[in-house]
Amino acid sequence: MSGRIDELSLADALRAFGRADALAIEAAARTDAALLTLVPRVARAWRLGHRLLLFGAGTSGRLAFQQAAECLPTFGLGSEAIAARIAGGEGALVAAREGAEDQVAAGADALEQLGAGSEDIVLGVTASGSTPFVRGCLDAAAARGALRVLLSASPAPRIETDILLCTPTGPELLAGSTRLKAATAAKCVLDRLTTLAACQLGRVRAGLMLAMRPSNAKLRERAVGIVASLKPCSEQAARAALEDVDWDIRAALEA
Repeated sequence: MSGRIDELSLADALRAFGRADALAIEAAARTDAALLTLVPRVARAWRLGHRLLLFGAGTSGRLAFQQAAECLPTFGLGSEAIAARIAGGEGALVAAREGAEDQVAAGADALEQLGAGSEDIVLGVTASGSTPFVRGCLDAAAARGALRVLLSASPAPRIETDILLCTPTGPELLAGSTRLKAATAAKCVLDRLTTLAACQLGRVRAGLMLAMRPSNAKLRERAVGIVASLKPCSEQAARAALEDVDWDIRAALEA
């Protein structure tokens, strides 16, 4: 099959997307060796009260924010453990501000606003490996003595880093649209990093979310199932134990 994505039949275009998605998964797996080093460092930072700070522009920045936001309900890890900034500010989460990524100084300012310290870990996400905003973040991190991590689809990034998470996804089906397989690979890597670091921190047990925040009816039912499975006990007893400790799963398990 050949031709540009808009020149293919719908069936062939869907198959092309399937192959591209598979390539993204393969590219994400190429970071495993680096993650073997990075995951324990993130877990140790969290254990000692330090942070993982994520930075990006455009789609990369939105992926960074997603990870930071979802670590609280999933693992009970809030801004004291993980935070994110996007070029152009939080408004860029819902409306594209493409020019914001060109400002190196804005990246340094974003790091400054978070008060990054030498024991924090600073992770920049950029498909191209050259985004000025991310470069500003990582350069400022180096000046503070913080560990610098770069997640990039480029095998030859132009940003200095201590640890490179390289996902060489190659050209996109829609030329230059890195929201496609470059973003898919980046999401896979960030999922691995935060989930496995949380595992090492003891916030997962038997594949279950031990520190989940049961903030709605669905999650309270899930919490009941977790306690009933791990304690083990009846769902009625699990619910009673959770209600006694304000729905703190770990406290309910220890009761």
